[in-house]
Amino acid sequence: MFSRHVTKQISAYCHGELSSEESKQFAEHIISCVKCRTKFEEVKLGVKLAEQLAQLSAPKHLWSDVEYLLDTPRPAPASSPLWSWPVQVTAAAVLIVVLSFATLWFQGVPSIPRQRVPEIALNPSWQVTRIEGTPKIGTEQISKNGSLGVGEWLETDENSRAQIAVGQIGHVEIDPNTRVRLLTNQPTEHRLQLERGRMSAQIWAPPRLFFVDTPSAVAEDLAPGCVAWWAAGHRSTEPAQQLAIDKLGIVPLLDLGLRLGEGSGAVAAVPLVRSAALLLAEMALLSDLA
Repeated sequence: MFSRHVTKQISAYCHGELSSEESKQFAEHIISCVKCRTKFEEVKLGVKLAEQLAQLSAPKHLWSDVEYLLDTPRPAPASSPLWSWPVQVTAAAVLIVVLSFATLWFQGVPSIPRQRVPEIALNPSWQVTRIEGTPKIGTEQISKNGSLGVGEWLETDENSRAQIAVGQIGHVEIDPNTRVRLLTNQPTEHRLQLERGRMSAQIWAPPRLFFVDTPSAVAEDLAPGCVAWWAAGHRSTEPAQQLAIDKLGIVPLLDLGLRLGEGSGAVAAVPLVRSAALLLAEMALLSDLA
């Protein structure tokens, strides 16, 4: 499937009408095909603009005006010589002949059974599966499965892990001591907020469809330039962290291949930061030696 261009499937993809396998194949094609990806971005922009349009209600008097016009009798149209009885008889004879030929034609054509296309509605919430421990959605503990709605928080403690099904485009695994919130669940935008901790995602979707908001990126968007007051403790093995620090223009203090999570890189960088502060504040200058 989708060995050629998929522009005809863009609308079905945006409205969640494709199966999981079809969505995956569509996304893989979009990533490699510039033409289809450009068309997809245009359609997605149109959907976003349409979502911003205000919904207006019809005036209350509109229906009463329509009822009045329906109830008002209209004068019968004057008879036209074009529709005299000889013309009507001839038209009826022609119609009978056409219907006869159409009946014979359809009887000779074998019927093709119609295949029912499955309807896949966009679920307003994402399914959460407990992997281990007792993860929580809000204050409710998840025994096996749960639903994460827009605006709700999913939190794991030091002994808990969970997995979130991101609609039909993939899943996200939530590590211990992590807190995330579902911000947006639309056909053209799936967005999570990572407040703390670590998560890993496996997504088969075109670019700019799945997003993760982090505190540092959001702060820089809200107050450009505040990144000058930050320091990256270490370089993570996660590819997404490299993309983030490149975007922010930060050089990590340490590059030790750490993969422990839970802020271990920041803790390891604290002695280095303290040493730098002491050097600047207390180290003697050459002029002091004279």
